[in-house]
Amino acid sequence: MKIQIIGAGRLGSQIAFCCMIFLKPEIISLHDIKDLEGDIMDLVHAKNGYNSIHEEKLKTEINSEIIEADFIVIAAGETRNDGRKHEKWLEINKKLLKNIMKEIKASATSRIIVTTNPVIEITEWAKKEYPQYDFHHSEDELLKYRDGKELGIEILKTKGYTNFGPAMSVVEKIKELSK
Repeated sequence: MKIQIIGAGRLGSQIAFCCMIFLKPEIISLHDIKDLEGDIMDLVHAKNGYNSIHEEKLKTEINSEIIEADFIVIAAGETRNDGRKHEKWLEINKKLLKNIMKEIKASATSRIIVTTNPVIEITEWAKKEYPQYDFHHSEDELLKYRDGKELGIEILKTKGYTNFGPAMSVVEKIKELSK
């Protein structure tokens, strides 16, 4: 399995870590507008740590190339804790997604999982805008973890961002789509 993650901030890097540990893909490739050298080193060190305590070794290659992947996770976007109105934030992230779609290497069999907020609206828009691609989101999985409640705003108020629950929801979505 090959996984491309677009956006290696708090959420994207957590998704990469969780995918590496739980899915054990052949390749995880990160892409971002920032320099990814430190992110890649950190993931390699986590892989080495995993391998030092587990018999089954991770063989995941970690790089910063844009690759044709089985799963493309879009974790890039403006955060929702900056006070912008919902409509403005939606338009900003739609523009960002348009730019991302010009860069990715998606095949007919690639599955694209959107984590960019507002997740459901962006995913539904992307399905209409790019009907040739297979778009998904992992909000249903995340809502299971949150007992059916949208608690993202509550977490933002106390922590400033969300990453652990959303990252695991992406892992679960990839497992579901891999069946």
